[in-house]
Amino acid sequence: MKVLSLMFVVIALAFSSLRADDAVKADKDSGAAGTATEQYKANPDDTKASTAWLNETFTEIVRLMEPSPDLAEKKLAAAKEFLSTLTPESAAGKANLTRAKSLVTTYEGNLELARLTLADFEKLLDDKPGDAALLMKYSRKVSMELSSIARTDPDKADEKLKLVKARVEKLKEGEPDKAALSTLERTLTVLANTIKNAQKLLALIGQPAPELQIESWTNGSPLTSDELKGKVVLLDFWAIWCGPCIATFPHLREWQETYSDKGLVIVGMTRYYNYGWDEATSKPIRGKEKDEVSNEDEQVMLKHFAEFHKLEHRFAIQGKDSTSSADFAVTGIPHVVLIDRQGVIRLIKVGSGPANAKAIHDMIEKLLADKPVATK
Repeated sequence: MKVLSLMFVVIALAFSSLRADDAVKADKDSGAAGTATEQYKANPDDTKASTAWLNETFTEIVRLMEPSPDLAEKKLAAAKEFLSTLTPESAAGKANLTRAKSLVTTYEGNLELARLTLADFEKLLDDKPGDAALLMKYSRKVSMELSSIARTDPDKADEKLKLVKARVEKLKEGEPDKAALSTLERTLTVLANTIKNAQKLLALIGQPAPELQIESWTNGSPLTSDELKGKVVLLDFWAIWCGPCIATFPHLREWQETYSDKGLVIVGMTRYYNYGWDEATSKPIRGKEKDEVSNEDEQVMLKHFAEFHKLEHRFAIQGKDSTSSADFAVTGIPHVVLIDRQGVIRLIKVGSGPANAKAIHDMIEKLLADKPVATK
């Protein structure tokens, strides 16, 4: 994860304005050498080109940030120079350019942090405990370093967090800036929650999958527990308003088309969010506060939405009292759970992106290769 979180927020904003197939096309374009840069330069108003350029450029910068900060700095400078040459005319193009420039500024600050270790910052704080700017940088450094391992190795992250908390208690013995200290403590709270959630996810791996609690089904007939026995099940927790969720649709389409006749069952797990379908624009539209969308109309909206995005898998709608999201430790979406033919949880991935898609794809193939269990 490293320092990817802000980058994914910006890219997600760009993705959310695209149809899912456009988003993946942009992702594919970014793989060709120079293509993303050339397309963005040729048309600064092209959101797809902007998204592809962001993805290509900042993925590489993040990869270089810690092992080769000097090279990362050169690439940041080149990105900054490139953006200064663009002159978009549309409102969307100007907004995309503003986001890209903001991202460059953010990563210039992150690069400074990458050059110093936590121990370096702590030594500086020993000499200047009241330096508010230094304490703010320490807070960002803690977030960068612990976020990079919070989901992949939460126990290690937890040990580091305990050391940082001990250092904070020592800082309090002096006269630290109250505002900066408050920011640091909020950062530690967020990290603690991330670590706790990651530990929950890891604890689920290898455990029998809890029974699904579904209020209603759409885009297909209801599924029973018996019908899922002996199948590889992919649970996709998502929402109609979630841009990163929509960016995963091409993968879901591909897996449905390739593996549904081989034993894969995809279930889109969602909730009622008070959205109806606008026939004029062929888009979902949120109901007004005093004009609540009925559950039946929202089910119709979901079916239209599935047709628009060419999704053929079923959607399962959780009711207000459903504990399925809690049972599968869902704290962010998209959240994918893969369950093997024996009903055991084998993989959980949170978020979109090529790395998660590859991990899910590889696990699907592995689980489908297992022989089905004979059912009575």
